[in-house]
Amino acid sequence: MSSITYASFSDVESTADVANTSSFGEVAWGDCEEDGDQDFYVPNNNSEANALYLNNGDGTFTDVAGTFSVNDAQDVVGVG
Repeated sequence: MSSITYASFSDVESTADVANTSSFGEVAWGDCEEDGDQDFYVPNNNSEANALYLNNGDGTFTDVAGTFSVNDAQDVVGVG
């Protein structure tokens, strides 16, 4: 018989400075700036601007989509 451990998650949206209220279906994770921290890209629907959140390494994120010119407001079907 084996033991199963389940992960638990907490909603830290407000404390992590991630306030994306747009509708989206997918999120792509990766290390955009090669600093060892996982960043993420949120392609939004309904002609709302996309978001690229860089991990600040302290539990917070900064949306830099405008800096990298990926904040266009076009519907995105998928990321992968």
